[in-house]
Amino acid sequence: MSLHYARNRYRATTQLSVFTDDFCSGVSVIEKSKIELVFNGPLPRGVLTGLVFAGNEFDHVPALEVYSVEANSAAAAAGLEEGDKITAIDGTEVKTLSAAEVWTRLRGDVGTEVVLSVLHDGATQPAEVRVKRGEIAEYLPKSAD
Repeated sequence: MSLHYARNRYRATTQLSVFTDDFCSGVSVIEKSKIELVFNGPLPRGVLTGLVFAGNEFDHVPALEVYSVEANSAAAAAGLEEGDKITAIDGTEVKTLSAAEVWTRLRGDVGTEVVLSVLHDGATQPAEVRVKRGEIAEYLPKSAD
């Protein structure tokens, strides 16, 4: 499976004012990139459940920031919390991984563990967290009855 999308970087001038609302002007695209992610399949059915990452940049970033953790999920049971920063997946630093490699490493057979190195509550050293991969829910569209 291939995923294609565009990544743009912008430049803007910000006007800050004490007496009026702040605003941006002169917004322009400074860089356009076409991105292609290739997932070799079939991918395993298990995934790290209950975890949402902040932003949409996963390509060679220093860490993946946890945006939210669903209650009663595998991620919550492992102690992950909003604001945590994942620096490594199964011993491989996130900054060395492409976006496709990040998603592939988070997947695996249902019930197997993924080992994350996590910075929690401003810690300077990452802690090791083991999370069991859960079943991916089937998506069934509602019928038009």
